[in-house]
Amino acid sequence: MADAIHMRLLATFPDTGEVRSFSLHSSAETTLLKELARPTAIATAGDTGFWLAEEGKGSISRHTASGQLLETIGLTAPGSAISFRPVAADPAKSRTRNLTHARLGAFAADGTLLLVESETGRKLMRQPAGERIVDAAFLSNGAVLTLAADKPAADLRFADRPQVVQRISTGIIASHLAPAPDGRFVIAYEHGGSIFTVIDVASAQVVQSFQLDAGTISDVLMTADAAFILSHDGGFVVVMDSEALGAGREIILRRVPLAGTSPRPKIRGPFLIPLAPAPMILIVDPARQTGWILPEAAATSEIPPMDSVRLRGGVPNTVLPVDRAFRKLGPGRYEATWAFDAGPQELVLTTGAGGFSRCIPFAVDGDPRRQTSQPVLLQVTLSESDLVSGVPQDLRLSLRDRQGRDRTPDEMELLLPSMVSSWREVITARRGADGALHLSITFPHPGSYTLQPLRLPKGLALQSTPVLEVLR
Repeated sequence: MADAIHMRLLATFPDTGEVRSFSLHSSAETTLLKELARPTAIATAGDTGFWLAEEGKGSISRHTASGQLLETIGLTAPGSAISFRPVAADPAKSRTRNLTHARLGAFAADGTLLLVESETGRKLMRQPAGERIVDAAFLSNGAVLTLAADKPAADLRFADRPQVVQRISTGIIASHLAPAPDGRFVIAYEHGGSIFTVIDVASAQVVQSFQLDAGTISDVLMTADAAFILSHDGGFVVVMDSEALGAGREIILRRVPLAGTSPRPKIRGPFLIPLAPAPMILIVDPARQTGWILPEAAATSEIPPMDSVRLRGGVPNTVLPVDRAFRKLGPGRYEATWAFDAGPQELVLTTGAGGFSRCIPFAVDGDPRRQTSQPVLLQVTLSESDLVSGVPQDLRLSLRDRQGRDRTPDEMELLLPSMVSSWREVITARRGADGALHLSITFPHPGSYTLQPLRLPKGLALQSTPVLEVLR
């Protein structure tokens, strides 16, 4: 989870029972909580802290930003999966640029539903266990939509009367829900399927249904203006105008091609990530370690995305955007947090309309002559001309800076993940008599692998990650 308020990432570690914090300023790691009962989900609690789900206890708990326990709520039986679903503010009803999740939904696989105020913990709705469900959408208009497990059906209820349920026939056995920001429409689909249906919450019925003519569905995202359906193995994104959704309306499915096809990820994602407040979508391709940047306005032209960003460090399972924009704290008060280089800086304020601007100088303490990290290249030399799987392969490694000087340490711990499967291994290379680092590795199968140092000597930063191709 990205905590933009405190500029950090929060991660749960179910096997070790820990919650750790990773600073976005320095990458410093801090263990916030220990000895937990399989923490599996985490969500922000506005400015005050975070919520945590412990599957081993069947409960959720609210904590301060430093990890102090504020309250615990028993939700379900121990061992039942628990998920959080933030209730996004409707952009059409919000005057602020930085939208916060004032309400938070939680659900368990046994059908238990809970809606709370995220900052205070005040309970807005609680529905006890019933029919098993696989997903839930807590909508900004007060509605809650749930998907029944192994049935082509969804249930609609409202927070003020959760006991009154409307059953909706979806026509497909869906596993995921993608709601619109205003809560009017929700798309139901199956990860790996080809059919998706549009549910009109106002009329409590499916109003449109579509099937991809090629490929399968990897992810679905709805914004205020459009719906996006991603197919990795089809090599495209389908775009639909939100104004065309509804019963009896003619809709045009526009296909935006990507740079070829890639294997459909086995994990859920998300792979379609809104880059709010900018009207752009990041399309994540794990196999290529690439994020395609698609402006929503450009999606009408059916041309491939022109911009992309490399997602280095292995096959990405999750990509989290962090908005570094100023947040309004009160009348005339704004706040932003980031790490600046030492020395004189300048803040430029502009009104946009009218072109008025003002420059405000400020200074950051520290030595402005401080050396930043020096980029180095990890060079790989093979003992044979080609890499093959199933037998040990010997590799020689060295680190060189831009001037060609040797910066190789005595030993280096590396992560070797596959780019086509979930296989990965941590190995240690040690210096040999020739001055290079040596390691021996047996690749389990053909395909692409990346070689990523886990720790580098102080003051060094890897310029690029080597990719190893195992041919057979």
